[in-house]
Amino acid sequence: VAPDDRASVEAGLRATLDSGRPFGLRHRLVRGDGEVRIFSSQAELVRDESGAPVRVVGTVQDVTDRVQTEAALRRSERNLAEAQRIARIGSWERDVATGALSWSEESHRIFGLEPGTFAGTLQAFLAYVHPDDRHKVAPGPTDLAAGDPGPIDYRIIRADGAVRFLHEEAVVIRDATGAPVRYVGTTQDITDRVAAEARQSRLARLLDEVTSEIYVFDAATLRFTEANAGALHNLG
Repeated sequence: VAPDDRASVEAGLRATLDSGRPFGLRHRLVRGDGEVRIFSSQAELVRDESGAPVRVVGTVQDVTDRVQTEAALRRSERNLAEAQRIARIGSWERDVATGALSWSEESHRIFGLEPGTFAGTLQAFLAYVHPDDRHKVAPGPTDLAAGDPGPIDYRIIRADGAVRFLHEEAVVIRDATGAPVRYVGTTQDITDRVAAEARQSRLARLLDEVTSEIYVFDAATLRFTEANAGALHNLG
């Protein structure tokens, strides 16, 4: 047993001897060639007919590969969650038959929820979607048969009353017969972009409506590239 794990292994075995409770512990072993491996040990106390303890019988299983795979998966999940947080893009999956939804942590944050608190149902999701946009996010059988839903933009109303604009990309996963099984997709909060585009549109409209002449020209060629409505009107 690896030196740092000897105390816990010994304590576990002694507890089994004293109480008769089964022993279960994950610990490291140093093999004869010096390689350190991770093992799962299980043991229980065997008694004779009078109830006196006779021996401890157990198993030892090498779980090194499984532990390393689990650790790599946890790192991958943490990295994905961090990447989604930075990019402000959430991921989700929806079962077509049941409507059950699973959200990433960032999807929760986009909807103003603490990670892990979403109910995970289609009805709970639709409750956040703006009433005028619900038809976009819940396609029917005919829509599913037509293929992937493609990108959509829609509004949600969060619990705090804030209206947010979301952009969604999704694909339909199908079984061997071509029947839709589940959706897999991403959700991105585009509220700031929508607001910026609206401000730009308002500014362009205001500039076009003023009676003053406004021109834009290329500094290299001195050719005019744009002129507002006021300039065109004044020039005839």
